[in-house]
Amino acid sequence: MSLKRISKILVVGGIVFSPMVKADMEYLKDVKGYLTAQCSLDSSMCESVLKAFNKAVTEKSGKRFKASMIRLSTSESITRLNTELGSSKKAAQRKCKNLKGQEFENCLNKTYKTRIDVLFGGTDGPYRGALEDNIFATYNYPNTGIHPWSAKLTEDSDNRLGAFYMGILGMAYNKNVLRAQKLTPPTGWADLGKSDYKDTIGVANANTSGTSYKYLSSMLTAFGSEDAGWERIVANHKNISQYTKSGSAPCKLVARGEMPICIGFMHDIANLAHNGAPIVGVAPAEGTLFEVGPVAIVLGSQNRKNAEAFAKFLYEPATQAALEEGGGRQFHVNVASKVPAGAPDIASVKLLDAPAKFGTKSFKKSVIDKWNTDIFPMKR
Repeated sequence: MSLKRISKILVVGGIVFSPMVKADMEYLKDVKGYLTAQCSLDSSMCESVLKAFNKAVTEKSGKRFKASMIRLSTSESITRLNTELGSSKKAAQRKCKNLKGQEFENCLNKTYKTRIDVLFGGTDGPYRGALEDNIFATYNYPNTGIHPWSAKLTEDSDNRLGAFYMGILGMAYNKNVLRAQKLTPPTGWADLGKSDYKDTIGVANANTSGTSYKYLSSMLTAFGSEDAGWERIVANHKNISQYTKSGSAPCKLVARGEMPICIGFMHDIANLAHNGAPIVGVAPAEGTLFEVGPVAIVLGSQNRKNAEAFAKFLYEPATQAALEEGGGRQFHVNVASKVPAGAPDIASVKLLDAPAKFGTKSFKKSVIDKWNTDIFPMKR
């Protein structure tokens, strides 16, 4: 699927509609018992989506239902799940080693023991890498009435991942702070390396944030070669005033006037501006990568049918409304969902497409290892 087509599909008035499944959500009638989710969106969005799901289930089933949620960054979420499944994986190596295909998955599903049923939200990179860990179950995610970027992730993952929103990486500045410091607003990634921006920029730490890895990947993709990308990363690093644990934290600092410039996702920036912060989003002139917000059902889920119902619910327009209520300005998977107020103009953004290797654990590790060894220790 070309990025040009993705852009066309997301522009208001330019939506290409696919056949829609009637959104009566009758499948929620059978939800009962429990559901435990790990969410990597901002906590307000996590809570809003879970609240909407609980309400919808209660209305359809006639019985009160309350799913529980643990909020973690994307990388932390994957690490926690792998740790919890540690002993189960050792048992599975003995029990399932001679099996293949569906028999192998069925064996894993019976052997794995976990309290977590489903993961959702955050950046797609850690989810893609975790496909190598055999922790996600196959599921027939919705494939009608959705945008192609969602279907592509499901296809690429052999039906182990769904995707319910799209977000674009960018940068932002506090116009009041920049004016006070007599700085010119940045227009692209290359600007961030200028000496004028010394100690002005915030971005997340690559060890804890999927957003940071998306930034590094954008640099390695946007400048024609990986070597040129690393040169830009070095130049920008010299102007970083703070590396945060969370990917959304730097732009919150900028919104409060505690820092002039940040790197983050445009939907988070748009929400801060929508709520009155003097923050201005910038789509980098050289181009930028985008994320798709995944959902994954966990192998060994003790509440599999509920997890499947929740995954399907994320594709409903009701989820877009819940995301927006929680401050989300992402582009939703469902073509019937409205483009959220304040969302960036997708037509004005140069979208890049990183090579497939960027989604592998080995390449991600090599990038983060190099950042830890060669970049982070450098004097700023």
